[in-house]
Amino acid sequence: MKKLSALISCIILVGIFAIPVSADEADYSRYVGKWNWENSVPLMENKDNWYTYNEAWVDILSVNGSDITFKYYHQRGGTHLYVYDICSGTLSGNTVTAVTNARKVEGELIFAQFQITMTLYDDYIYLESYNLTKQGIAFEGKFNPGFEYKAPPGISVKINGQDVNFDVPPQIINDRTMVPMRAIFEALDYSVDWNEQDRRITAVKNGNNITMQADSTAMYYNDELINLDTAPVIINDRTLVPVRAVSESSGYEVKWDENSRTVYISDINIDYSKYIGEYSRLGGSLGFHWTLNIKDITETEVVFDFGYEKPNFTYTAEPAVFTDATHAVAHGKCIYEYEEIHTETDLTYYLEFTDDGINVNYRESDSNNAAVGTHFTLSADKI
Repeated sequence: MKKLSALISCIILVGIFAIPVSADEADYSRYVGKWNWENSVPLMENKDNWYTYNEAWVDILSVNGSDITFKYYHQRGGTHLYVYDICSGTLSGNTVTAVTNARKVEGELIFAQFQITMTLYDDYIYLESYNLTKQGIAFEGKFNPGFEYKAPPGISVKINGQDVNFDVPPQIINDRTMVPMRAIFEALDYSVDWNEQDRRITAVKNGNNITMQADSTAMYYNDELINLDTAPVIINDRTLVPVRAVSESSGYEVKWDENSRTVYISDINIDYSKYIGEYSRLGGSLGFHWTLNIKDITETEVVFDFGYEKPNFTYTAEPAVFTDATHAVAHGKCIYEYEEIHTETDLTYYLEFTDDGINVNYRESDSNNAAVGTHFTLSADKI
């Protein structure tokens, strides 16, 4: 389904809808600063209780693209502060692994070598320290920011313009958006089953089935093997699966909008003919009419007229170009004429085709103001 999000703003109107935008690579520079340990899991047993911690922190010193440098500290028994040499590595997705040396104080002799694995999540980091000398996990724990840190907005998922609700928030892991498996499968009209014993997911729809397993990169669509680059993972008692792999294997189109952090999932085969026609609905406190005329929809664009029947205002629009299956963007103008006054304002329109109608929003092309507009329903507003 083609998604068309409409944003227009020549004048502030009442009865308003706002819309999202689009994106690129993750920016991890916001993680630079000191991160304080929240808890740990001492896993290696040692007669002198060496791995009982009472304080730990991480200083992320710099992030340049995917290259990151950081330093890890821990304190045990309230007295001994252990310092690790500066770690440098390259992020793979949101995880970096580096080998470093541990010293009892800065500059003293090395007493052990460690492999540090650090994962950057939206609002915390998780670090694991593996003692290469003693061959065992020494420490793993969650670290929270000890500085003013602004986490990115949460990730939202839309299917054919409708929001999908999750009881556990979607996360980006290894540059892949991971979502709770039951919610996404059921939103795609699958029946889904979880086998606790072998941690296997089975989803069935119209005689087709998808099978996946936690921590395995092998996914099967019927008998076809699909190799995942990120395996399903269990977090907070919920199994998260890669939303793109699940959706695309089911015949849907998937788009990621970085600015709004939104995943758009839409039917590839959509009957657009149902949207063609004229629409009218009341809008705003003064009771003027919004009008929409969808003249034609092709594979690449939407030919339409849009108006808000307020005296002295005229709206024009070029054909809207599809950005994905349910969204299209167009350029146009808002023209104001009164006596000798004539002004023209450049507009950007955002159209979104939903199951029950069309969202049309707009704003001034050079403005960051929120878009305004309305929703035309097929059942009530189509003339």
